[in-house]
Amino acid sequence: NKISNHSVKQNSSGKIEFIPAASHYALKLAFQSIKERYDKLQDRLGALEEENERFKENGNNKQLQNGSGCSRMEILEKKIDELSRQKAQLSHHIFMLANENKDLWSNLSKLTEEKQILVNQLRDLIAKTASEEKQEVKSKSQKDNIEAPIETDSNPEDQLKEFSSTDEDNKESLQSLETIKDFSLLQFENQVDLIDDLNTELKEVLNKMNEDKVVLQQQQAGLKEALRTMRRMYQGMKMYIIYLQNLKTDDNDSLSPETNVNCDSDKSETNSTEEKANLYDQLESNDDITVNDEMMCPFCGKLFARSTLAEDFSKHFLNHVKDCSSNSLVFSFT
Repeated sequence: NKISNHSVKQNSSGKIEFIPAASHYALKLAFQSIKERYDKLQDRLGALEEENERFKENGNNKQLQNGSGCSRMEILEKKIDELSRQKAQLSHHIFMLANENKDLWSNLSKLTEEKQILVNQLRDLIAKTASEEKQEVKSKSQKDNIEAPIETDSNPEDQLKEFSSTDEDNKESLQSLETIKDFSLLQFENQVDLIDDLNTELKEVLNKMNEDKVVLQQQQAGLKEALRTMRRMYQGMKMYIIYLQNLKTDDNDSLSPETNVNCDSDKSETNSTEEKANLYDQLESNDDITVNDEMMCPFCGKLFARSTLAEDFSKHFLNHVKDCSSNSLVFSFT
């Protein structure tokens, strides 16, 4: 029983010692827990190595996407060139739309003039036809009165013949007048139909041109809004570039030899102060990027008025710069 409750251990001197079973079990548990902790640490180390490799791959991918490790200034210059190119394309598009709109208005004025000319010609034709009909009726009535025979010394039979002949002549004249009247009415109806057709065609042309005008105005408004947004972004990015150039100048001054620091300290401080003071004047003097006295933050897209450029925008902008000083340059504007 004593041997079963104890474990045997041989010391360095060759003597045999008996270890209690409880101590042996405690040592076994301690060894098991150490082994489990070791396995967990091994798993954690493997996970950390995998995460490190993944971070390295992501960094390499970002570097390749940014143009094989380009600097921030180069990235910003490329973005500014792209925005300038898009601005030129939009300006050209707006110019083309304005020319098309001008051509449409000129065509519309020509069609209106042609319509007025046709209406005047139709009115003249109708008035001329009516006057000719009146003159014909008047001339025929006068001719009948002149050609009527005046004979008193004739027989009753001759008078009856003459009356019958005059009745036939009157019937023929009435029939001719009826035919002239029908012909004139037919011509008038044809002219009215022609005028209606012309008015219908002109209305269709005018409606189509009005629809084209509305579409062009909508396109022009959208292009102007896009151009204003791009100009505001360009203005904010230009301010950030000037700020980075000032930082670069300050870094170059700080890396100069110590012997020149004492001599040129006043001059460098004056130049850096003047550059920072002229930071906003350089933007205000650029008329090409001023849009409705507003500018846009390139980080978040917030709009600022021109009157608050030196106060609110500088604080807001420098807060973004401080946030980005420890991180990569990432614009959150959407």
